[in-house]
This record gives sequence, C-alpha cells and structure tokens, in this order.
Amino acid sequence: PQEAVHHVIHPVDTVLPPKPVVSELPTVLVVFPFLAVGGAERVALDMINYLKDRIRFVVITVEPYDMKLGTCVDAFREITPFVYTAPDYLSSPLNFSFFVHLIERFQPHTLYIANGTAWVYDALAQLKVNYPQLRIANQVYDYELGWISRYDARLANTIDAHIGSNQKICEAFSKRGVAQSKIYHIVNGVDEAMSDPENYTEERITELKNKFGLPRDKKIVSFLARLHPQKRPMDFVELARQFSADPSLTFFMVGDGVLANVVDAEIKKIGLKNIVRHSFYQPAEDLYAVSDVLVLPSEYEGMPMVVMHMQAMGKPVVVTDVGNNREFLEKTGGGIVVSEIGNVGALRSGLQQVLNQPPDPTRLRQTMLAHFGVSRMAEKYRQALLGN
Repeated sequence: PQEAVHHVIHPVDTVLPPKPVVSELPTVLVVFPFLAVGGAERVALDMINYLKDRIRFVVITVEPYDMKLGTCVDAFREITPFVYTAPDYLSSPLNFSFFVHLIERFQPHTLYIANGTAWVYDALAQLKVNYPQLRIANQVYDYELGWISRYDARLANTIDAHIGSNQKICEAFSKRGVAQSKIYHIVNGVDEAMSDPENYTEERITELKNKFGLPRDKKIVSFLARLHPQKRPMDFVELARQFSADPSLTFFMVGDGVLANVVDAEIKKIGLKNIVRHSFYQPAEDLYAVSDVLVLPSEYEGMPMVVMHMQAMGKPVVVTDVGNNREFLEKTGGGIVVSEIGNVGALRSGLQQVLNQPPDPTRLRQTMLAHFGVSRMAEKYRQALLGN
C-alpha cells in the first residue's frame, strides 16, 4: 500500500541568501499571473521598453502558464534580464519567501501589479508590514468585473497608486474608498515604430497572406483576440456566416483559449468557407498588416491594445461600446462603435459602413499617434510607479 512521503520545504530566502544587485536606477518589481499574449502584457512591454534607461524592471509571474494563451516571455527578456516565471520551478507555498528574496536582492522602490492574481492581493498586507517603505501600484482593467471586485477599505489603503485606463475604472476606485490623489488615469499608448505600415511592402503582405492561407484579392476582416467569453468570438463567427455569400471578403480569426474547440466545431458545423482560423501568432504587427478591418465584439474591455495598434497601422475597426472604445474613436475617427453588445446585425452594418467608406489611412495614423503615442503613456506610468 502507498504511504505519504513527507518533503521538507525550505523558504527561498533561507536557501538562497539574497546577494544585493545594486543599481543606480530605481527598481520596479512587476507582477503578472503569467505572460500571455494579451493587452496588459503589451502595455507593460511598451512602457518598460520606453523607460528601461530610467527604471530597472524585475518581472515575476506567480501562476502556471497555459499554452493556449500564447506567451511573450521572450519579448520581456529582450528588454530586461530579470524575468522570473516562478511556477516553472517553485512550489506555490514558497511564493512569499521568493518575493522576500527578490525584494532583499533588488531593493525595489515599487511593487507594480500589472495584472492581478488572488495570491498577490492576499499577500499585500503582510508585504506592506514587512516593507512599509515599499510603494505598491495596482492596475485593473474593468470597472465592474475582474479584480476591481477585490477592492475593500483595507486593500484600498494598502495600495499607494491605483491605475485605470479609462474614466469609469477611476470612478470605480473612488467609489470603493480610494483617495483621489492616489488614482492615476493613464490612457494606453502605442509605439509608432512597432505598428508602422511603412514596414510592410506589397510583397511582404503577399508573402504573409500566403503564409496564413489568406486570398490576395479579397478584403480581410479580422478578429485578433483570446477565444474567451469576454471577447464574444461566436459573434464574429455569426458575422462571417452572414457575409458568406459575399465573394469580396474573407474572415480571419486568430487566437486561442477556452472557447477554441467550440468555435472550431461551430465553423465546421455551419460549413463556413469564408473564414480562416489560426492560433496565437507573433509578431502581432504581421496580423495588422494583412487585415483591412478589425472587428472586436467584446463584452467588456479597458482600452484594447489591438484596436489602438490597428489604428496606428491606418486600419479601421468595428467595436462594441465598452471601456474606452467610444472616447477613443471619437478622437481618431477610425471606425464604428456598436451600442448593443451581442447585436450581430449592428456589427454587420458597421462593417459594411467602414468597407464602403474607409478612413484615410495616413490621417488616421497621424491622429492616433498625436493623441495616443507611447511617450505620453510611459511618462504617466513613471509618475504613478515612482510617485513623482
């Protein structure tokens, strides 16, 4: 008969005595659950890349990685050598001692929760007791759903900087007892060098279309997101079905996630011939380059980066009225906002409108970058993270 085998687990900071890694730059310890292919990761990448000469960044993940979500670990490691995917080698009960080890080793000015995890919120109070001078910054991405629901008076008082990408999130902070002086409204921005149509010649676009199995002579309508209920991928499948008799369009669906099998089964069941499926792909700029229109029928958002990058490429979008979408498109004039979530007929009308009257791509890109360039975003993050 099998018997239990007892293992002695030593705290990380006792097994690996921290040897300080000194830097003249202030250090920010950045926390993620995992480094997936997503908007939160892209915002952090652009911000870290812009500020890397003024701030030393140390990145840590605390939850097991799911291959279906894609990964951008290598992209972070190109910017900073200090990237720790803890679940790859660490038992979860040792997370706290590993944080102690990193704090003692790097002496961070700030702990920045770039995307929430249950563990880090549970640990914040004790971390603050152990390190009262450690500044804590937290970011959430929706004013009703997700990590905003963890907010109570204790958590609000433990955190020194509360970051929201749209006004509704900032108002939600205030309603949950956060002082106005601790709220930072930081609109997302994009790196103009990354999403630049000048990087893509006609030959390169043709090469990419061949790679993805896309026709060269049709308009490409894209859905580039996780296959998750939040993004409502089945609305996009239905949209493709409604345009199945239109020979001028091909629908391109890129992503993976919990609804992948459901999406693929529905496409097969209907027998759609006008839709091409692909799992996560990097670099994302290649996807923007081959797309003519983006459709994102989300249930909720903060400020979706895929929408911003498409606009920086001079491409129009059709989106639902969630997060910052309406305010954003009122500035850029680069697409249609659909008021009712789940209204595929409205998505169809919006798509037809931008296909018939697409915005001028050069003017769209210039307007987008004038309002939402990465430099403006990064400077506001620097202020929120360092408190000056």
